[in-house]
Amino acid sequence: MADRVVSEVEWIFLKTLSAKNRFPPLFVVGAPRCGTTIPLLHLVNTFEFSYFPNISKRNPQHPLIAATLGALIWDYTPTTESNYGVVKGPMAPSDGWQIFHRWFPRYDHSEQVDTESLSDLRRMVAFLEFLMGGPFLNKNNNNSTRIQELSQLFPRSLFVHIRRNPRDAVASLIRAREEKGVSPDEWWGVAPPHRHDTAPTGTVERSVLQVCEVDDHIRNSLQEISEYRRFGVWYKSFCEKPERLERWVEDKYDDFGSDFVRHANKPTRTAYTPSSSWKSLSISTRNQVEKLLSIHCR
Repeated sequence: MADRVVSEVEWIFLKTLSAKNRFPPLFVVGAPRCGTTIPLLHLVNTFEFSYFPNISKRNPQHPLIAATLGALIWDYTPTTESNYGVVKGPMAPSDGWQIFHRWFPRYDHSEQVDTESLSDLRRMVAFLEFLMGGPFLNKNNNNSTRIQELSQLFPRSLFVHIRRNPRDAVASLIRAREEKGVSPDEWWGVAPPHRHDTAPTGTVERSVLQVCEVDDHIRNSLQEISEYRRFGVWYKSFCEKPERLERWVEDKYDDFGSDFVRHANKPTRTAYTPSSSWKSLSISTRNQVEKLLSIHCR
C-alpha cells in the first residue's frame, strides 16, 4: 500500500517537471559480454554524470524518490569492480533495466514500444541531471537494440559503441550462461531483434548469434545517426588508451556548451587489462565457435 502511494506521488510530481534536458544524454552500447561496464565506470569515475543508481533499479516504480533519498544517505565510491555488469553499492550506476522496461518491452521487439509516455523518461532524465549535476549516462544491453527510439527521444544524444574480439565475447557469454544455469533454449541478455522467437537450441550457437547479430544491429542503427554523435572503439583499444574516449566525450560536451565537470580526484588509472575466457573452452567448443563465427560474423 505504502509503495503504491509513493509511486503515485512520484508520477504526479513527474508530470509537473519540464521535459527539457540540460545536456545530451550518453548511451554506451554493445553486444552482451563485449566489455561495456569498464568504459561506463571509467566515465563515471572521471566526470560528473547522472544515472539510475542501484537504489532506483531496486525501486523501479518510484526511481526518482529512491535516488533522492539515496543521495542524502550514501555516496558512490569510485570502483572498477563489477560482477557481470553489476556494481555494488546503493548509489553505484546501474543499467536501470526494470525502469526502461516501462517503455521498451524486455528483449521482445515484437511488442509495441509505449511511445505515448516516452516523454516521462525524458523528464526522469532531466530530474537526474538536476539531482546529480551532470549529463545522463547509461549502459544497458537491451537499449543497444533501441538506438533509434532513444535518438528520436533525445535528438542530441551521444552513443559510444564498444566492440570486442568476437571469440572473447562469445567465450565470456558461454561461461556466463554456464555459471547462471541458463537453459540452451533461452537467451541471456538482449537477443537479436529478428530472432526473438526463431533461434536455434544450443548454448554455443545462441551465443555466437547473440554477439554477432546484436553487434550488426547496433552498427546498422548507428548508421542512421550523424557520425558526429557516435564513437566506436574496440574493448582492447579502450583498455590500452582510455583517454581517447575521455577526450571524445569532453570535446562533445564542450561543443554543446555544456557545463561539464571533471572530478577533481580523477582516478590515476590510465590503462586496464582485458581478460579472456577463450582458452577455458574445450578444443571442440572452440572449433565449433570458430566455424559459426566464420558464418555469422562480419
